[in-house]
Amino acid sequence: MEDSFYSALAQAEEILKNTDFTLYDKVLFISKSVGTAVAAAYGQNHGLVTQNIYYTPVGQSFPLMNQPGIVFHGTKDGWVETALVKEECKKKELPLYVIENANHSLETGDVRKDLANLQAIMDKTEEYIGSI
Repeated sequence: MEDSFYSALAQAEEILKNTDFTLYDKVLFISKSVGTAVAAAYGQNHGLVTQNIYYTPVGQSFPLMNQPGIVFHGTKDGWVETALVKEECKKKELPLYVIENANHSLETGDVRKDLANLQAIMDKTEEYIGSI
């Protein structure tokens, strides 16, 4: 996972190297899994003030997640324990949306339930974006 993080961070650095963030009033990062650590690290490394949507962050993301945002997590995520996610979100005052019985992909195996969950996730995402 550490190799994936550094590889993805290097790719983000390359892709965004010519971006002048001073041109923007607000910056929103939407990230998933290891990408949550990448987004948080990139913002921190560049002194950016960002808003964030963190889909299924991994445990290693939380020390870097120091900017406002919202978090989505499935209770059957094999990459991080729900108790840790709840504790870290509470400490960092990050609103947490827990999807019961969902894995790291936020899927439960029940297609109808997954579609309903996806609708709720997108509704919360839209609401968050509208609030910033």
